[in-house]
Parts: sequence; structure tokens; C-alpha cells
Amino acid sequence: MTTAPRTMSRQPQLNVHRRRHVERLRWRGRWVFAASLVLAILVYRVATATYEPTLEELLPDSAASIERQRGILFGRAGAVLFRWWEAAQRPAGLAIMVVAAGVIGAAVFYQAAHRIEIDEG
Repeated sequence: MTTAPRTMSRQPQLNVHRRRHVERLRWRGRWVFAASLVLAILVYRVATATYEPTLEELLPDSAASIERQRGILFGRAGAVLFRWWEAAQRPAGLAIMVVAAGVIGAAVFYQAAHRIEIDEG
């Protein structure tokens, strides 16, 4: 009698306690992601309420000269990194970083649950 080969669609055979542990890990991952979304909304709301415009926004003509000086001092890659850094300091950038951290945190929980299923299933 031959047994069917293991496929990814077959549920792993975990005992009740390990199955509960896996489900708790997955729920924690969902909660971490949901909490990061809520926190991102709060960060965005607070950051937009307390946002102070930068020098480039107050004096648009100075933006080109500042960009040129950064290009001279740090090269093209340095100027691009400074633009990314400034974008990350804006309210939307801060909110995106919070959500990205939440995605990474949720992925850790999901990976731990998956690893338990693979190792013991």
C-alpha cells in the first residue's frame, strides 16, 4: 500500500496544544498588523497637526541651490539619500515606516507559526 506524497495543501497533523499555539501566533500577527495601522493613523494625524514647513517649502528658490550644494558635497547618490530622508521625515513617510514595521512584526509571528507546522507537521 502506497501513501500519498505530502503536498502543501495537506493540513499538518499537530496535536491540540500545538495547533492552538500556532493559531495564537497567527492571531498575534494579525493584532500586530492591525495595531500598526491604528498607530500609523495616529502618527499621521499628530504629525500633520504639528508639522512645521521646511526651509525649502518656505523659500522655494532656495531648494535648487540646496540640492546643488548637496550634489557637490555628497555626489548624486548622497543627494538622492537626502531626498529620501526628507521624504521619510514628512507625516506620510512616518506613517509608512510604522506600517512597514508592523508588516515585519506580523511576518515574524506568521513565520514562527509556519515553522512550527513544517517542523512538527
